[in-house]
Amino acid sequence: MHDLLDTKLSPSEPFRQLSHSLHSLTPGRPLQITGLSGSLLALAVSFLARADNRQILVVSPGRDEAEKLRDDCIAAGAGTVGLYIHAHHHSSTAFDMTAPVMSIEALRMLVSNEPIVLSASLEAAVSRVPSVAEFTRRCIRLEGGKESSFQNLLDNLAHMGFERKDFVEEYGDFAVRGGILDVFPFAGEHPVRIEFWGDTIDSIREFDVRSQRSIRELGTATIVADMFQNGQESPETVVLDYLQPESVIVLDEPVRLRQEADELLREGVTNLLGVEEFEQRMAPFKTIVHARLETGKAEIDFRSSPQPSLNGSIRLLAEELRRRHNEGFNIVLASDTPEEQDRLKQLLEEEWERTGDGAVPVRFVPDAVHEGFVFAPATLALFTEHEVFGRLKRRGTARRMRFKGLSHRELSRLVKGDIVVH
Repeated sequence: MHDLLDTKLSPSEPFRQLSHSLHSLTPGRPLQITGLSGSLLALAVSFLARADNRQILVVSPGRDEAEKLRDDCIAAGAGTVGLYIHAHHHSSTAFDMTAPVMSIEALRMLVSNEPIVLSASLEAAVSRVPSVAEFTRRCIRLEGGKESSFQNLLDNLAHMGFERKDFVEEYGDFAVRGGILDVFPFAGEHPVRIEFWGDTIDSIREFDVRSQRSIRELGTATIVADMFQNGQESPETVVLDYLQPESVIVLDEPVRLRQEADELLREGVTNLLGVEEFEQRMAPFKTIVHARLETGKAEIDFRSSPQPSLNGSIRLLAEELRRRHNEGFNIVLASDTPEEQDRLKQLLEEEWERTGDGAVPVRFVPDAVHEGFVFAPATLALFTEHEVFGRLKRRGTARRMRFKGLSHRELSRLVKGDIVVH
Protein backbone atom coordinates (compact mmCIF):
# COMPACT_ATOMS: atom_id res chain seq x y z
CA MET A 1 0.00 0.00 0.00
CA HIS A 2 2.92 2.33 0.72
CA ASP A 3 4.13 2.59 -2.87
CA LEU A 4 0.67 3.57 -4.15
CA LEU A 5 1.21 6.90 -2.43
CA ASP A 6 4.54 7.36 -4.20
CA THR A 7 3.68 6.05 -7.66
CA LYS A 8 0.00 6.91 -8.18
CA LEU A 9 -1.41 9.33 -5.61
CA SER A 10 1.43 11.75 -4.88
CA PRO A 11 1.91 12.79 -8.55
CA SER A 12 -1.83 13.42 -9.07
CA GLU A 13 -3.02 17.01 -9.40
CA PRO A 14 -5.21 17.08 -6.23
CA PHE A 15 -2.40 15.68 -4.06
CA ARG A 16 0.11 18.18 -5.47
CA GLN A 17 -2.41 20.96 -4.85
CA LEU A 18 -2.84 19.74 -1.27
CA SER A 19 0.89 19.83 -0.62
CA HIS A 20 1.31 23.29 -2.15
CA SER A 21 -1.74 24.73 -0.37
CA LEU A 22 -0.66 23.40 3.02
CA HIS A 23 2.79 24.96 2.78
CA SER A 24 1.30 28.36 1.91
CA LEU A 25 -1.65 28.04 4.30
CA THR A 26 -2.16 30.75 6.91
CA PRO A 27 -3.14 29.58 10.42
CA GLY A 28 -6.70 30.59 11.22
CA ARG A 29 -7.81 30.28 7.59
CA PRO A 30 -8.88 26.65 7.03
CA LEU A 31 -8.20 24.92 3.72
CA GLN A 32 -11.52 23.54 2.43
CA ILE A 33 -11.29 20.25 0.53
CA THR A 34 -13.86 17.75 -0.72
CA GLY A 35 -14.31 14.52 -2.64
CA LEU A 36 -12.19 12.09 -0.59
CA SER A 37 -14.27 8.91 -0.76
CA GLY A 38 -13.70 5.64 1.05
CA SER A 39 -10.29 5.43 2.70
CA LEU A 40 -8.77 8.10 0.47
CA LEU A 41 -8.85 10.64 3.34
CA ALA A 42 -6.51 8.41 5.36
CA LEU A 43 -4.18 8.11 2.37
CA ALA A 44 -4.16 11.90 1.98
CA VAL A 45 -3.31 12.31 5.68
CA SER A 46 -0.56 9.69 5.30
CA PHE A 47 0.77 11.60 2.31
CA LEU A 48 1.10 14.73 4.45
CA ALA A 49 2.65 12.79 7.33
CA ARG A 50 5.29 11.22 5.11
CA ALA A 51 6.14 14.55 3.51
CA ASP A 52 6.74 16.40 6.80
CA ASN A 53 7.76 15.16 10.23
CA ARG A 54 5.07 16.98 12.13
CA GLN A 55 2.13 16.22 14.38
CA ILE A 56 -1.22 15.83 12.64
CA LEU A 57 -4.48 15.68 14.59
CA VAL A 58 -7.46 14.25 12.68
CA VAL A 59 -10.85 14.75 14.32
CA SER A 60 -13.66 12.42 13.20
CA PRO A 61 -17.29 12.49 14.35
CA GLY A 62 -17.19 9.18 16.25
CA ARG A 63 -15.00 6.46 17.71
CA ASP A 64 -15.73 4.10 14.82
CA GLU A 65 -14.51 6.55 12.18
CA ALA A 66 -11.45 7.39 14.26
CA GLU A 67 -10.49 3.72 14.62
CA LYS A 68 -10.91 3.09 10.89
CA LEU A 69 -8.76 6.08 9.98
CA ARG A 70 -6.09 4.90 12.43
CA ASP A 71 -6.03 1.46 10.77
CA ASP A 72 -5.88 2.93 7.26
CA CYS A 73 -3.05 5.33 8.10
CA ILE A 74 -1.03 2.42 9.49
CA ALA A 75 -1.66 0.43 6.30
CA ALA A 76 -0.54 3.43 4.24
CA GLY A 77 2.76 3.76 6.09
CA ALA A 78 2.03 7.06 7.82
CA GLY A 79 4.66 6.40 10.50
CA THR A 80 3.57 6.51 14.13
CA VAL A 81 -0.22 6.55 14.33
CA GLY A 82 -2.11 7.01 17.59
CA LEU A 83 -5.72 6.63 18.63
CA TYR A 84 -7.42 9.16 20.91
CA ILE A 85 -10.96 8.08 21.71
CA HIS A 86 -11.07 8.01 25.51
CA ALA A 87 -13.20 10.71 27.11
CA HIS A 88 -12.83 11.40 30.84
CA HIS A 89 -16.35 10.17 31.69
CA HIS A 90 -15.89 6.79 30.01
CA SER A 91 -15.58 3.99 32.52
CA SER A 92 -12.71 1.53 32.19
CA THR A 93 -11.51 -1.51 34.06
CA ALA A 94 -8.20 -3.23 34.57
CA PHE A 95 -9.29 -5.72 31.92
CA ASP A 96 -10.03 -3.11 29.25
CA MET A 97 -7.65 -0.20 29.58
CA THR A 98 -6.90 -0.02 25.86
CA ALA A 99 -8.52 3.33 25.04
CA PRO A 100 -7.23 5.34 28.03
CA VAL A 101 -3.73 3.86 27.81
CA MET A 102 -3.49 4.62 24.08
CA SER A 103 -4.75 8.15 24.72
CA ILE A 104 -2.20 8.71 27.50
CA GLU A 105 0.56 7.37 25.25
CA ALA A 106 -0.55 9.79 22.52
CA LEU A 107 -0.42 12.75 24.92
CA ARG A 108 3.07 11.68 25.98
CA MET A 109 4.22 11.72 22.36
CA LEU A 110 2.67 15.14 21.77
CA VAL A 111 4.41 16.57 24.84
CA SER A 112 7.71 15.03 23.70
CA ASN A 113 7.35 16.67 20.26
CA GLU A 114 7.40 13.30 18.50
CA PRO A 115 5.87 13.14 14.99
CA ILE A 116 2.53 11.36 15.10
CA VAL A 117 -0.75 11.11 13.23
CA LEU A 118 -3.34 11.19 16.00
CA SER A 119 -6.82 9.98 15.07
CA ALA A 120 -9.37 11.35 17.53
CA SER A 121 -13.11 11.21 18.02
CA LEU A 122 -14.81 14.56 18.54
CA GLU A 123 -15.91 13.59 22.05
CA ALA A 124 -12.34 12.82 23.11
CA ALA A 125 -10.96 15.90 21.35
CA VAL A 126 -13.22 18.28 23.29
CA SER A 127 -12.87 16.43 26.62
CA ARG A 128 -10.80 18.21 29.24
CA VAL A 129 -7.51 16.64 30.25
CA PRO A 130 -4.75 17.47 32.74
CA SER A 131 -2.68 20.52 31.88
CA VAL A 132 0.61 19.96 30.09
CA ALA A 133 2.44 20.96 33.27
CA GLU A 134 0.45 18.45 35.35
CA PHE A 135 1.01 15.71 32.76
CA THR A 136 4.75 16.34 32.81
CA ARG A 137 4.77 16.35 36.61
CA ARG A 138 3.15 12.91 36.65
CA CYS A 139 5.84 11.37 34.44
CA ILE A 140 9.15 9.93 35.63
CA ARG A 141 11.94 9.58 33.09
CA LEU A 142 14.59 6.97 33.85
CA GLU A 143 17.86 6.39 32.02
CA GLY A 144 20.20 3.44 32.22
CA GLY A 145 23.55 4.18 33.87
CA LYS A 146 22.21 7.25 35.68
CA GLU A 147 21.81 7.71 39.41
CA SER A 148 18.28 7.70 40.82
CA SER A 149 17.30 7.19 44.45
CA PHE A 150 15.62 3.80 44.67
CA GLN A 151 13.53 4.70 47.72
CA ASN A 152 12.50 8.08 46.30
CA LEU A 153 11.33 6.32 43.14
CA LEU A 154 9.16 3.94 45.17
CA ASP A 155 7.70 6.86 47.14
CA ASN A 156 6.97 8.79 43.93
CA LEU A 157 5.21 5.82 42.36
CA ALA A 158 2.96 5.44 45.40
CA HIS A 159 2.25 9.19 45.40
CA MET A 160 1.30 9.04 41.70
CA GLY A 161 -1.32 6.37 42.37
CA PHE A 162 0.60 3.21 41.52
CA GLU A 163 -0.25 0.21 43.70
CA ARG A 164 2.40 -2.05 45.17
CA LYS A 165 1.75 -5.74 44.51
CA ASP A 166 3.63 -9.01 44.86
CA PHE A 167 3.65 -9.31 41.05
CA VAL A 168 2.93 -6.81 38.28
CA GLU A 169 -0.24 -7.80 36.45
CA GLU A 170 -2.17 -4.68 35.47
CA TYR A 171 -1.61 -1.08 34.48
CA GLY A 172 -0.70 0.87 37.61
CA ASP A 173 1.00 -2.02 39.44
CA PHE A 174 4.56 -2.05 40.73
CA ALA A 175 6.52 -4.76 42.54
CA VAL A 176 9.88 -4.85 44.30
CA ARG A 177 12.28 -7.77 44.69
CA GLY A 178 15.58 -6.72 46.20
CA GLY A 179 17.08 -4.14 43.87
CA ILE A 180 14.67 -4.97 41.03
CA LEU A 181 11.63 -2.78 40.36
CA ASP A 182 8.83 -3.94 38.05
CA VAL A 183 6.30 -1.29 37.04
CA PHE A 184 3.42 -1.20 34.56
CA PRO A 185 3.03 2.42 33.33
CA PHE A 186 -0.16 3.82 31.82
CA ALA A 187 1.64 4.40 28.52
CA GLY A 188 3.20 1.65 26.47
CA GLU A 189 2.29 -1.92 25.74
CA HIS A 190 4.43 -3.75 28.28
CA PRO A 191 5.65 -3.32 31.87
CA VAL A 192 9.30 -2.46 32.48
CA ARG A 193 11.87 -4.03 34.79
CA ILE A 194 14.46 -1.66 36.27
CA GLU A 195 17.49 -3.22 37.94
CA PHE A 196 19.42 -1.06 40.40
CA TRP A 197 22.95 -1.30 41.70
CA GLY A 198 22.59 0.77 44.81
CA ASP A 199 21.07 4.02 43.54
CA THR A 200 22.36 3.55 39.99
CA ILE A 201 20.09 2.21 37.25
CA ASP A 202 21.92 -0.83 35.91
CA SER A 203 19.42 -1.86 33.19
CA ILE A 204 15.90 -1.20 31.91
CA ARG A 205 13.96 -3.87 30.05
CA GLU A 206 10.45 -4.43 28.78
CA PHE A 207 9.03 -7.80 29.77
CA ASP A 208 6.00 -9.96 29.12
CA VAL A 209 3.54 -9.71 32.01
CA ARG A 210 2.55 -13.38 31.78
CA SER A 211 5.79 -15.22 31.03
CA GLN A 212 7.97 -12.66 32.86
CA ARG A 213 10.47 -13.00 30.00
CA SER A 214 12.39 -9.97 28.75
CA ILE A 215 11.28 -8.54 25.42
CA ARG A 216 13.96 -5.94 24.76
CA GLU A 217 16.43 -3.74 26.56
CA LEU A 218 15.76 0.00 26.73
CA GLY A 219 18.12 2.91 27.15
CA THR A 220 15.41 5.04 28.73
CA ALA A 221 11.87 4.61 30.01
CA THR A 222 9.13 7.06 30.93
CA ILE A 223 6.84 5.98 33.75
CA VAL A 224 3.48 7.66 33.15
CA ALA A 225 0.72 7.75 35.76
CA ASP A 226 -3.02 7.44 35.11
CA MET A 227 -3.95 10.85 33.73
CA PHE A 228 -7.69 10.16 33.73
CA GLN A 229 -8.19 9.76 37.46
CA ASN A 230 -11.07 11.80 38.84
CA GLY A 231 -10.08 15.36 39.53
CA GLN A 232 -6.99 15.37 37.31
CA GLU A 233 -8.61 17.27 34.43
CA SER A 234 -7.79 20.94 33.95
CA PRO A 235 -10.79 23.25 33.40
CA GLU A 236 -8.97 24.83 30.47
CA THR A 237 -7.00 22.05 28.74
CA VAL A 238 -7.89 19.77 25.82
CA VAL A 239 -5.74 17.77 23.42
CA LEU A 240 -5.21 20.87 21.22
CA ASP A 241 -3.10 22.38 23.99
CA TYR A 242 -0.62 19.50 23.68
CA LEU A 243 0.08 20.11 19.98
CA GLN A 244 3.33 21.66 18.82
CA PRO A 245 3.01 25.05 17.04
CA GLU A 246 3.72 23.63 13.56
CA SER A 247 1.05 20.92 13.90
CA VAL A 248 -1.77 20.42 11.38
CA ILE A 249 -5.42 19.80 12.29
CA VAL A 250 -7.75 17.92 9.93
CA LEU A 251 -11.51 18.07 10.55
CA ASP A 252 -13.54 15.39 8.79
CA GLU A 253 -17.18 16.13 7.96
CA PRO A 254 -17.79 19.46 9.79
CA VAL A 255 -21.59 19.10 9.60
CA ARG A 256 -21.47 15.72 11.32
CA LEU A 257 -18.96 17.04 13.86
CA ARG A 258 -21.40 19.76 14.89
CA GLN A 259 -24.26 17.24 14.99
CA GLU A 260 -22.20 15.03 17.30
CA ALA A 261 -21.42 18.00 19.53
CA ASP A 262 -25.12 18.86 19.75
CA GLU A 263 -25.92 15.24 20.63
CA LEU A 264 -23.39 15.29 23.47
CA LEU A 265 -25.06 18.41 24.84
CA ARG A 266 -28.50 16.76 24.63
CA GLU A 267 -27.14 13.74 26.51
CA GLY A 268 -25.97 16.04 29.29
CA VAL A 269 -22.30 15.13 28.96
CA THR A 270 -20.32 17.60 31.06
CA ASN A 271 -16.73 18.78 31.30
CA LEU A 272 -16.47 19.27 27.54
CA LEU A 273 -15.11 22.27 25.69
CA GLY A 274 -17.76 24.02 23.61
CA VAL A 275 -17.52 23.80 19.83
CA GLU A 276 -17.08 27.55 19.42
CA GLU A 277 -14.23 27.65 21.93
CA PHE A 278 -12.67 24.56 20.33
CA GLU A 279 -12.71 26.34 16.97
CA GLN A 280 -11.08 29.38 18.57
CA ARG A 281 -8.34 27.15 20.01
CA MET A 282 -7.60 25.89 16.48
CA ALA A 283 -6.79 29.38 15.22
CA PRO A 284 -3.00 29.15 15.78
CA PHE A 285 -2.76 25.96 13.71
CA LYS A 286 -2.90 25.17 10.02
CA THR A 287 -6.29 23.52 9.54
CA ILE A 288 -7.80 21.40 6.77
CA VAL A 289 -11.57 20.89 6.64
CA HIS A 290 -12.88 17.98 4.59
CA ALA A 291 -16.52 17.68 3.50
CA ARG A 292 -17.29 14.53 1.51
CA LEU A 293 -20.10 16.31 -0.32
CA GLU A 294 -19.37 19.48 -2.28
CA THR A 295 -20.52 22.60 -0.43
CA GLY A 296 -19.33 25.21 -2.92
CA LYS A 297 -16.52 26.30 -0.58
CA ALA A 298 -13.92 23.68 -1.53
CA GLU A 299 -10.58 24.85 -2.86
CA ILE A 300 -9.52 21.32 -3.81
CA ASP A 301 -11.88 18.64 -5.17
CA PHE A 302 -10.37 15.16 -5.22
CA ARG A 303 -13.19 13.88 -7.45
CA SER A 304 -13.23 10.34 -6.12
CA SER A 305 -16.13 7.94 -5.66
CA PRO A 306 -16.74 4.98 -3.33
CA GLN A 307 -16.14 1.38 -4.34
CA PRO A 308 -19.33 0.21 -6.08
CA SER A 309 -21.55 -2.32 -4.35
CA LEU A 310 -21.19 -5.72 -6.02
CA ASN A 311 -23.31 -7.86 -3.67
CA GLY A 312 -20.72 -10.63 -3.55
CA SER A 313 -20.98 -11.28 -7.29
CA ILE A 314 -17.74 -12.30 -9.01
CA ARG A 315 -19.47 -11.76 -12.35
CA LEU A 316 -20.24 -8.15 -11.48
CA LEU A 317 -16.72 -7.67 -10.15
CA ALA A 318 -15.17 -9.02 -13.35
CA GLU A 319 -17.40 -6.73 -15.43
CA GLU A 320 -16.50 -3.70 -13.29
CA LEU A 321 -12.79 -4.45 -13.52
CA ARG A 322 -12.99 -4.78 -17.31
CA ARG A 323 -14.92 -1.52 -17.61
CA ARG A 324 -12.38 0.34 -15.49
CA HIS A 325 -9.50 -1.21 -17.43
CA ASN A 326 -11.05 -0.09 -20.73
CA GLU A 327 -11.30 3.43 -19.28
CA GLY A 328 -7.56 3.40 -18.62
CA PHE A 329 -7.62 2.79 -14.87
CA ASN A 330 -4.95 0.95 -12.93
CA ILE A 331 -6.74 -1.64 -10.80
CA VAL A 332 -5.71 -2.72 -7.32
CA LEU A 333 -7.44 -5.44 -5.30
CA ALA A 334 -6.56 -5.39 -1.59
CA SER A 335 -7.15 -8.29 0.79
CA ASP A 336 -6.71 -8.71 4.53
CA THR A 337 -4.95 -12.08 4.34
CA PRO A 338 -2.92 -14.05 1.76
CA GLU A 339 -5.60 -16.75 1.83
CA GLU A 340 -8.34 -14.28 0.92
CA GLN A 341 -6.13 -12.85 -1.82
CA ASP A 342 -5.47 -16.28 -3.34
CA ARG A 343 -9.16 -17.19 -3.20
CA LEU A 344 -10.23 -13.96 -4.91
CA LYS A 345 -7.60 -14.42 -7.60
CA GLN A 346 -8.82 -17.98 -8.21
CA LEU A 347 -12.46 -16.90 -8.48
CA LEU A 348 -11.60 -14.16 -10.98
CA GLU A 349 -9.50 -16.52 -13.09
CA GLU A 350 -12.38 -19.00 -13.18
CA GLU A 351 -14.80 -16.24 -14.22
CA TRP A 352 -12.49 -14.99 -16.97
CA GLU A 353 -12.05 -18.55 -18.22
CA ARG A 354 -15.82 -19.07 -18.18
CA THR A 355 -16.56 -15.97 -20.25
CA GLY A 356 -13.58 -16.38 -22.56
CA ASP A 357 -12.94 -12.62 -22.48
CA GLY A 358 -9.42 -12.91 -21.15
CA ALA A 359 -7.92 -11.65 -17.92
CA VAL A 360 -7.75 -8.00 -16.91
CA PRO A 361 -4.46 -6.64 -15.50
CA VAL A 362 -4.96 -6.48 -11.75
CA ARG A 363 -2.49 -5.85 -8.97
CA PHE A 364 -3.19 -7.79 -5.78
CA VAL A 365 -1.89 -6.27 -2.53
CA PRO A 366 -2.09 -7.21 1.17
CA ASP A 367 -3.02 -4.89 4.05
CA ALA A 368 -6.40 -3.76 2.81
CA VAL A 369 -7.79 -0.43 3.92
CA HIS A 370 -11.34 -0.29 5.26
CA GLU A 371 -13.02 1.17 2.17
CA GLY A 372 -12.14 1.10 -1.50
CA PHE A 373 -12.46 4.01 -3.92
CA VAL A 374 -12.18 5.11 -7.53
CA PHE A 375 -9.81 8.07 -7.90
CA ALA A 376 -10.13 9.45 -11.43
CA PRO A 377 -7.31 12.07 -11.27
CA ALA A 378 -4.80 9.25 -10.71
CA THR A 379 -6.72 6.71 -12.86
CA LEU A 380 -6.66 4.40 -9.84
CA ALA A 381 -9.41 2.02 -8.78
CA LEU A 382 -8.72 0.38 -5.42
CA PHE A 383 -11.22 -2.29 -4.42
CA THR A 384 -11.19 -4.27 -1.18
CA GLU A 385 -11.98 -7.97 -1.03
CA HIS A 386 -14.10 -7.66 2.11
CA GLU A 387 -16.36 -5.03 0.50
CA VAL A 388 -16.77 -7.17 -2.62
CA PHE A 389 -18.35 -9.84 -0.41
CA GLY A 390 -20.19 -7.43 1.86
CA ARG A 391 -18.02 -7.95 4.93
CA LEU A 392 -16.48 -5.46 7.32
CA LYS A 393 -12.72 -5.31 7.54
CA ARG A 394 -11.17 -6.78 10.64
CA ARG A 395 -10.21 -4.01 13.03
CA GLY A 396 -6.57 -3.33 13.74
CA THR A 397 -5.26 -5.14 16.79
CA ALA A 398 -5.60 -2.77 19.71
CA ARG A 399 -2.98 -2.88 22.38
CA ARG A 400 -4.38 -4.59 25.38
CA MET A 401 -3.53 -7.30 27.86
CA ARG A 402 -4.50 -10.63 26.37
CA PHE A 403 -4.84 -13.86 28.26
CA LYS A 404 -1.73 -15.96 27.66
CA GLY A 405 -1.86 -18.17 30.73
CA LEU A 406 -1.87 -17.83 34.48
CA SER A 407 0.15 -15.16 36.20
CA HIS A 408 2.55 -15.92 39.05
CA ARG A 409 0.05 -14.65 41.61
CA GLU A 410 -2.75 -16.76 40.14
CA LEU A 411 -0.51 -19.82 40.21
CA SER A 412 0.44 -19.16 43.82
CA ARG A 413 -3.24 -19.14 44.79
CA LEU A 414 -3.94 -22.61 43.39
CA VAL A 415 -4.61 -25.22 46.05
CA LYS A 416 -5.11 -28.95 45.96
CA GLY A 417 -8.48 -29.74 44.41
CA ASP A 418 -8.66 -26.71 42.08
CA ILE A 419 -9.67 -27.55 38.52
CA VAL A 420 -7.39 -26.28 35.76
CA VAL A 421 -8.43 -26.57 32.11
CA HIS A 422 -5.65 -26.67 29.52
